[in-house]
Amino acid sequence: IPANVTVIAYNASFEITVLKNLVIQFPKHKKHLESIIKNTVDLAEIFKNKYYYHPKMNGKYSIKKVLGILVPEMEKAYKNLDSISKGSDAMQAFPSLRENNDQEEVAKIRGQLKEYCKLDTQAMVDIYKKLVTIVKYK
Repeated sequence: IPANVTVIAYNASFEITVLKNLVIQFPKHKKHLESIIKNTVDLAEIFKNKYYYHPKMNGKYSIKKVLGILVPEMEKAYKNLDSISKGSDAMQAFPSLRENNDQEEVAKIRGQLKEYCKLDTQAMVDIYKKLVTIVKYK
């Protein structure tokens, strides 16, 4: 991630915690990592603070909930994923990479994690684009 760019995350507290741990593990990169932390914007804040609210949200603002409302056609993409289709799946799969000695299985899990993360990133982009069109027409 280049220095001094805006980083968009959904529920950024998790990513910020990881970055803070990286600062401890890699002190020579402290300045750069702290720059990323400083420039991280949380897309979920828009929904958490009810700057945008839809009755179907039922008080929830998870990325999957918001995506299902704003970009419902994307919901199907998660169902087409192989094994890892939600955050809890990814959080269980990631530690297994270190514990698994079967390189073929590790490669398979890495691929599944990449596809899941790619889809989450696309979800944020699509949510953002939808919000821009909503604001534009009001």
